[in-house]
Amino acid sequence: MLTGSTAYVLTEQPEDGSLGDYWLWNATTGEHFHQYSSYCPLQSVGSVFNADNIWANVQRREEPALVTFNFNSTSNWKPFFTAKYPNPGLSSVQRETMQYKPPDGQFAETLQDKVEMVVMKKIEESRRWVTRWNRHCCNELRKILPQLEAKPHSFPVQEHNRQLADILASHNVTGFPLHMPFTDVDAVVEAVYNTHIHNVSDPRAEFALAAYAHPYPNDIYSLWVYVVALSRRR
Repeated sequence: MLTGSTAYVLTEQPEDGSLGDYWLWNATTGEHFHQYSSYCPLQSVGSVFNADNIWANVQRREEPALVTFNFNSTSNWKPFFTAKYPNPGLSSVQRETMQYKPPDGQFAETLQDKVEMVVMKKIEESRRWVTRWNRHCCNELRKILPQLEAKPHSFPVQEHNRQLADILASHNVTGFPLHMPFTDVDAVVEAVYNTHIHNVSDPRAEFALAAYAHPYPNDIYSLWVYVVALSRRR
């Protein structure tokens, strides 16, 4: 989805003890993309700034994958402050100290319970057949979600399958976890609908759903929803 003019956060990530690996972060969603990722929504980089200076991109290309982030190269980046026009030490327009509300674990538990209840009801309403919920599978999925929050990019597939071993032995399972910043319940329902798992036509199919909300400061919640359809192996 196009967002027009926007700002991303650029970080240089050490990898194998060397620098030069750049990541671009969407500060609104928390998503990050490698400089060379074809999935990065950022289409052009016109300028970069930090606490010390502002640099204008004077390279021939602006696409992140084709940009050289060497700010010492004046042929690639034109600095606003120079030796002839030094940074006068401008003061910040922000407050000296930022006040953040602490994470609200109690609301997070209430939120995940509400998400489960609403999404389950919406799935039931959208199907022509009776929707059967596999409560054992729901409980097992609920145990996995906090682990995905702790290791979103490195949770071992083998460990995931081990925790669901008894279910995978008796059922064919179709589904996956969804991860999103919580905005409202309607957005969660739409994300689940977009999986089309509720459209499984087998009237004997069972379903399982679990939600987990992890609280962060200032009323920010990382939401996971794991939804699957199950059919017994013959």
